[in-house]
Amino acid sequence: MRMFYLPETPFGEFFYDPESHQGVAISEDGPVILGMAQDYNPATFSDNKECDVAAGTFSDLVAAVSRYTSGERDIRDILSRFPRTGHASR
Repeated sequence: MRMFYLPETPFGEFFYDPESHQGVAISEDGPVILGMAQDYNPATFSDNKECDVAAGTFSDLVAAVSRYTSGERDIRDILSRFPRTGHASR
């Protein structure tokens, strides 16, 4: 499967699948899945790297980012139920 890798973008490292028009950005803030316009062309960036990866690699990445995002949201939700100010009763 043909993929593009852009080491530096405003979103962080960027992995792009031209067939699905989806990208995954990895930054210090965490990963995010991005849908790109039909006419998006990562080859126009000078630092792009076109590469071949095993079939399913990008969908595995998207699935992992989805689990990460969902897990992070679940953790924030659960932590919001704990009192986080003041002193705990003994």
